[in-house]
Amino acid sequence: MTCSTGCRCSSEDDRSLMSNAQAMPSECAGRTGGTMRGITLAQLALMLCYPDEQFHSKLDGLTDSIGSVYPEALKPFKRFCELSKASSLAELEELYTRTFDLAAIASPYITGYIYGDENYDRGTLMACLSENYSRLGFELEGELPDHLALLLRFSSWLDEETLDELIEYCLREPVAQMCEQLRNSDNMYFFLLSAISAVLNSAQRGDSHK
Repeated sequence: MTCSTGCRCSSEDDRSLMSNAQAMPSECAGRTGGTMRGITLAQLALMLCYPDEQFHSKLDGLTDSIGSVYPEALKPFKRFCELSKASSLAELEELYTRTFDLAAIASPYITGYIYGDENYDRGTLMACLSENYSRLGFELEGELPDHLALLLRFSSWLDEETLDELIEYCLREPVAQMCEQLRNSDNMYFFLLSAISAVLNSAQRGDSHK
């Protein structure tokens, strides 16, 4: 990174990250060259996308994959799985929209947490993110560059040093604030964000995969 300061996952991303979730660290990294932590964040990003008919089927493989590398993220992720499996697709869509879209309880756009909604620097950081995406050939899929799910997917494209910088400047505090906004609710996305926060605050596991 050279920064100074309803997301829908594509079917290609889903296939890459879910084709064999238990073997995912080496497989995904073979495509992106990322680290174990970046790949785990990209896996969790799949569940931050707008729910589709495959939403429930993604959960079990991710539970095994994430828990084997980041056990501190397993308890909140399992609770997220329990709550999501108890909901229909229509209910999941409604909850996603209420949480992240219309009159969002927890906006998924990280620059608002860093600078505030009206600060000019939001645009500067978004331009910086877009430049970094473009340089590596990472596609935005029509989403704004500061969407949390997009940044988490991008994490799997980065080496350890660059990922640490992205986490420090763009991810750790916004995710913590989103958790706080949902903490006293029964919203299942509190548990998903808590799992993401646990990975963000953990040490790197294993070597970078080139």
